[in-house]
Amino acid sequence: MRHGLLAFALLLVCACRESPTIEPTPRLVLDPCPPEEAIEDGLCGTLDVFEDREASEGRTISLRIVVLPALSGNAAPDPVFLLAGGPGQAATEMTGLVRRALRGIHRDRDLVFVDQRGTGSSNALECELSDEREDDALLLDPMADEILMAETQKRLRQCLEEIDGDPRFYTTPIAMDDLDEINLWGGSYGTRAALVYVRRHGDRVRTAILDGLAPAAIKLPLHMGMDARRALSLLIEDCAADAACESAYPELEARLGELLDRLEGAPVRQTIDHPRTGVPTRVVV
Repeated sequence: MRHGLLAFALLLVCACRESPTIEPTPRLVLDPCPPEEAIEDGLCGTLDVFEDREASEGRTISLRIVVLPALSGNAAPDPVFLLAGGPGQAATEMTGLVRRALRGIHRDRDLVFVDQRGTGSSNALECELSDEREDDALLLDPMADEILMAETQKRLRQCLEEIDGDPRFYTTPIAMDDLDEINLWGGSYGTRAALVYVRRHGDRVRTAILDGLAPAAIKLPLHMGMDARRALSLLIEDCAADAACESAYPELEARLGELLDRLEGAPVRQTIDHPRTGVPTRVVV
């Protein structure tokens, strides 16, 4: 299941090493990325690992890897490893976005992207859960509707029977051990994965930057409502304390309360851009 770019938590992990260049193991060969992938100056490769790492036998899967060499041509000894968040996003599909955002870092450091097992081109495990209800119903949280919840659970059970992989072997700890096997001495797809990696392979990591922390104690999506309410309350407090914001949006909390009361009594239809497709969609607010 995929999430929009605004939803992913981006993790950067700088790994210590002695050599200024990335030295792949004999099982990993990096070649110029194919022209059709439009990854300028990128090096692409795959590494086969056991699906069941503990057994170290049986089926293997290929992990997709992309390296963007440092722009200066003289890379610092600590590259930056990036995996996407979600979970479910593919890091190698974000090379263009990240290259622009981290141009200053990219000047002197290699950027390394790895599709975590089960995502992107690393034996992706995907479920098609599109809903046949009206467009506005697609935006509803299925956790808030018993019927939608039952339908979602049914489709997930069906998906588990159809996916090309054993879901027991696509957990965060196993994925982080994959990174260690590649000798990428650091990396993660989001802050939670970063914490798992540091716990399992802390001696590999020099620096970990956690942007938008989601610790393992969080039971997603149990606290989303409370967290969203707290974030909104803090935003309102900050606005009230800032003269310019208070002038532009006077009595924001009271006005917001009045708006919510009005919508509760008489919902309205509004056209917004669909969060996944971008297509203008009529919804009930």
